[in-house]
Amino acid sequence: MPNGIVCLLGLLPRFWLSMGPSMLPSQIVPKMLANRLESSFTKLLAINFWQSTHVHGSEYSFGAHDLPTSGVFEVEPKSCPGFLYRSSIFIGLTSLHPLEFRDFIQRMASEYHGDTYHLISKNCNHFTDDLSTRLTGKPIPGWVNRLAKLGNKSVLLIHLFVATF
Repeated sequence: MPNGIVCLLGLLPRFWLSMGPSMLPSQIVPKMLANRLESSFTKLLAINFWQSTHVHGSEYSFGAHDLPTSGVFEVEPKSCPGFLYRSSIFIGLTSLHPLEFRDFIQRMASEYHGDTYHLISKNCNHFTDDLSTRLTGKPIPGWVNRLAKLGNKSVLLIHLFVATF
């Protein structure tokens, strides 16, 4: 039975490129330093604007829309509309055959409706983490969704503060 490789894909929004080359970090400081800084800040702040999972030759992610239907979608790897591919992180292998995986992802998609998408509590990173964990038994790296986790804690603290006064 074939093993599908599960990868986490970090993507940057295409609009960054429309700012012009002078705005890109690699144009401001030497490329090696820019890559090191970008990598450090990305991990520190979790500045990954889009995450998806690459399984059996396709890329899967979760996005928002107004309908109570699945927000899970499939695209060609590294070609998600509106985003630029940045990097891959190997997560593990799946023992599911491609046909078994197709059934699996359809069942999972029913849990991720587009109208339930929330930037802080149920975003594409949450989907990627859930998918990776179910397929490999391993979650995505903790830094990937750090910004949303911080935002969620901030919202809880604000509610607690308001309720106190």
